Amino acid sequence: MAVLSASPNRSRKEFLEPDADLRADAASRGAVPRYGRAYAAIEFAWFLLFPSLGVVQKYFGTLTALVYLAGGAAALVMLSLRRATAVSENAADRWRSTWATAALFALLTAAFIVVYPISNGRSGPWSAQLPVAAGGSDRDESLILGVKSLLDGRFPYYQRTQLQNPVSQLPGALVLAAPFAVLGNAVWQNIFWFGVFLVIGRWMLGGKTTLGLIVLTIVTCPAVLRDYVTGGDLGAGAIAILAGMALMMKLVPETSTANWKKAAAAILTGIALSSRLSQLLLLPLLGAALIRRSSFRTAFLWVSVTVLTFLTVTVPFYWYDPAGFAPLTLHNKFTQFGEVPAAGIIFPALSVLASLAAAAHPGNRTVRGWLAQSGLVMTVPVVFLVALASLRTHMLNFALTDYALPSVFFGGIGAEEHAGEALEIRDGAVGPGKLLESALGDGARVVVTFVCGDNYAVEHQDELTAAVLAKLRTANIDLFIAGPCFDAGRYGMAAGALCRAVQNELKIPVVTAMSDENPGVDLHRDALYIIDSGTSIGKLRDVIAKMAALSRKLLANLPLGLPHEDGYLQRGWLRDQLVEQRAATRLVDMLLAKMTGNPFESEMPATSFAPVPIPAAVKDLSKAKVMLITDGGLVPKGNPDRIEGTAATRWGSYSIADNDDLRGEEYEVSHGGYDTRFVQQDPDRLVPVDAMREMERSGVIGKLHDEFLSTCGRSNPLSNTRRLGREMAAKVKQEGVDAVILTST
Repeated sequence: MAVLSASPNRSRKEFLEPDADLRADAASRGAVPRYGRAYAAIEFAWFLLFPSLGVVQKYFGTLTALVYLAGGAAALVMLSLRRATAVSENAADRWRSTWATAALFALLTAAFIVVYPISNGRSGPWSAQLPVAAGGSDRDESLILGVKSLLDGRFPYYQRTQLQNPVSQLPGALVLAAPFAVLGNAVWQNIFWFGVFLVIGRWMLGGKTTLGLIVLTIVTCPAVLRDYVTGGDLGAGAIAILAGMALMMKLVPETSTANWKKAAAAILTGIALSSRLSQLLLLPLLGAALIRRSSFRTAFLWVSVTVLTFLTVTVPFYWYDPAGFAPLTLHNKFTQFGEVPAAGIIFPALSVLASLAAAAHPGNRTVRGWLAQSGLVMTVPVVFLVALASLRTHMLNFALTDYALPSVFFGGIGAEEHAGEALEIRDGAVGPGKLLESALGDGARVVVTFVCGDNYAVEHQDELTAAVLAKLRTANIDLFIAGPCFDAGRYGMAAGALCRAVQNELKIPVVTAMSDENPGVDLHRDALYIIDSGTSIGKLRDVIAKMAALSRKLLANLPLGLPHEDGYLQRGWLRDQLVEQRAATRLVDMLLAKMTGNPFESEMPATSFAPVPIPAAVKDLSKAKVMLITDGGLVPKGNPDRIEGTAATRWGSYSIADNDDLRGEEYEVSHGGYDTRFVQQDPDRLVPVDAMREMERSGVIGKLHDEFLSTCGRSNPLSNTRRLGREMAAKVKQEGVDAVILTST
């Protein structure tokens, strides 16, 4: 979101957006309450702690490993819950965080220089001689041998390490490490790729958060540090994939981005995926995320480039000697469990199904929602491995958890968003604010940016509004610009509320941008100018240009055109306008045009709805299972699912097992659109459990389902109600329900 303020000769603006830069795509709907941050912190703890369970168990025992997992998760949950306070980050803060990050990178580099040769028994810090005298990391030796053979023009997979293991990396990993081998040693890539991870983190999370994430990773995840300092390739390979995919997520939806840039990102991703076969599980999630951010055709094109690159790099090595292509068998760790029939087929197939299910899940709508899901998918096969190893040894066996190490880099950044980032106040332009600064022209510049997570924006609306207004009162503001929000529900609601507050308190123009079906539109369209952004972030530049054009008119007090002329959504206002023809003449002209098949434009556009097919009748109601669903907002006392009383973004399922009657003292109503007193006196007036039980006993229906579903239907856009309906329908189908009675107000 942005604010424009003025000095005598130039305009200044301030920009606030939840999750700046790539955070502008935050499209998840609905506020996540405090327990949501706790859940996200547990997810974050899983990514950081699970890969190191094997290391901890090896040196300190199983009990210590379990305490490490439980204690670390509890500590991260407490840290997350205590973090929801506003944080100001000005230019000095960014300067300090930049230098602190640079210092951390220097420390990591020094650690590698010192520890790597010690761990491998080398005579000098940059020696790459083989064999390794003191028996160091087998992975780094495999990488060095493979790259050396590749550069010498020999087949890499005929080489053997000192442990007589063949080269395990796929060709793409060797290709990416080759430049560093030319410079002296292939394992130097670890320094480079960890530096790239720092850049990606600052790009997505900002300086302070990235610094905290890296420190937490080093402190809580010894597997990452061990892989780094011993020259392992798991972390470097994961970061290379993360870099390529993050670039694709940024560049592919942008229609104005040159195709060669998109191709470069797709090719980098394809080469990086050719490191370990398990990384291919990420492709369905990447494709689904790109479809949601652009279109099926665009996503298919560039994912195809990635797949073709992977095949081009990998397949020739397989064709050269299929039997000698070691990674094909080495990467399927399930084949070692011969006591389980077809383990090498069943568990990889289950992992693929998990990836496809995650790709179809709506949480994949945001960049970092995609990252978090990617991290979870990458741990699925490792969880299977742990289960199989534990069954074989008749005890918990975490020896293979380090294969989940790549999930740290994806999930660590992804889960960080869901924890609900607090407000940060930064000097200067961030994210779309830079585009807006350019589009406004005439010396306009961003002076401050407000950044926060969607969760925080909705959960702490009063705190956020007070902090923003306090800052803006000292900034000599001319204009406040929020968004664009596209179809991000929480973002839209927070943007609209802040725009209203700024408009009312500071008496200045405000502009925001959302899709027509964003819940924020229904809540605020009557009071705000909302540019129609559509749902695709690929049109970001066009939307910013429309916001800038409307802003210039408002600043200059120029008359605005009709909504379709200036690109803003209808506000529901009636405006007098002089026209040449009377209404009767215009009406007859439109009617004649319609009768003759000629084009015409109605002055009263009607909302159109897609036809809903009528379901087949229930064959025998006396044997049917019936479920009650209501949009009247009936919930148990305390509203455990935090269903909103307006523009609800969630629904709840509540038990009525063994209940013949609903008692008012056990329920409340979350709905702002009707007089709820009568329902609170007797909830059966809305959810007729008493009547349904009587029908059940008399045999009119076979069975009343033991749960009823509830949400609030007030002021909800179609996109949101369709989503709620789909989710409820899935629940109905899962429970084997034959018929539904939907009650309303």
